[in-house]
Amino acid sequence: MAKPRMRQVVANRLGALATALDERVETAMTEASGLGQSDNTALVILGAAPGITVRALERQLGLSQSATVRLVDRLQAAGHVVRRDGRDKRELALFLTSFGEECRDRLLAARIAALENVTGDLAKHERRLLLALLGRLLPELTNDGATPEHLCRLCDRHTCRRRNCPLLGFEGQFEEKDDDDE
Repeated sequence: MAKPRMRQVVANRLGALATALDERVETAMTEASGLGQSDNTALVILGAAPGITVRALERQLGLSQSATVRLVDRLQAAGHVVRRDGRDKRELALFLTSFGEECRDRLLAARIAALENVTGDLAKHERRLLLALLGRLLPELTNDGATPEHLCRLCDRHTCRRRNCPLLGFEGQFEEKDDDDE
């Protein structure tokens, strides 16, 4: 058997990392909310885009129209979401309730905690290097037709606005010293 090339080794390890991170994030978010993955994702999206329509939510979730309506019905029945009139009579706008916002905040905190648990032991220069590499790799994911909104559906948009998001184009500035950078 031929010796694996460096590119194969890197790709393979990146795949293992992606799988493990996905599992950690999903578990942490499910434990934080008691809800399923699609419900959690919808709450994060709705918090980032108040007034989003069912159709736009459907596109970001990658679900069918009927599945998205059932999901919104579930979230509304649980007190997380309210429907209001949209820009015209044909569409409804979706908003989080205060209960939904609290749940979303728990979800984002659980997601970040699960990810920081993996990167927490990196030195400051290693985190900066990883951040630079992510800035190069993340935009490559849109070459296959994935939209930034879909890729960032679980992101804390507030963090991206402060920290130069490579996908959504936010132009925030890095703070030279953070409490956790030491």
